[in-house]
Amino acid sequence: MADFVSVLPEGDELLSHSEAENYALALVHDAEEETDGTALVRKDGEEWVLLSRVGGTFLAEDLHRLGVPLKLWNRLLVEPASEGEREDAINSGPGWPFTEEMALEESDLAGLTPWERMLMASEILARRGCPFDESPLREYFESRVWYEPDPDFDESDLSDLERSNLAFLR
Repeated sequence: MADFVSVLPEGDELLSHSEAENYALALVHDAEEETDGTALVRKDGEEWVLLSRVGGTFLAEDLHRLGVPLKLWNRLLVEPASEGEREDAINSGPGWPFTEEMALEESDLAGLTPWERMLMASEILARRGCPFDESPLREYFESRVWYEPDPDFDESDLSDLERSNLAFLR
């Protein structure tokens, strides 16, 4: 049993897992809900961080949205991604496009991990070209085909709705 089990939601029983270069994809059983699901975790220093927890299995698009490097996808996925699935994932748009279309409410964030909330907030900025100084975010958004950093970016470029959603997420 790996030491990342301590980051899984309480009550999850580890059924199996696969690890690849500081990432692990774990099949877990929730005894309370009597369901199986999957959890994606990443090693951050000496600690494991829960990136996402889903009721089923992860697809290539999910791994891309959460920032898992392409070279690790087939080592983590239960069923390896086909070339078409990889290409579709890489060419997909932002992971949370609704943040520019509707005001967020608590129910929209139900079940999201802190990592997913942080990516959602950062994506609002990235769509307008915010250049990121922090290495993980810079690397994450530079791997997106839609991202174009703008050295003249200013938060005033955001719409009122985007500013409101960003404040809500922060």
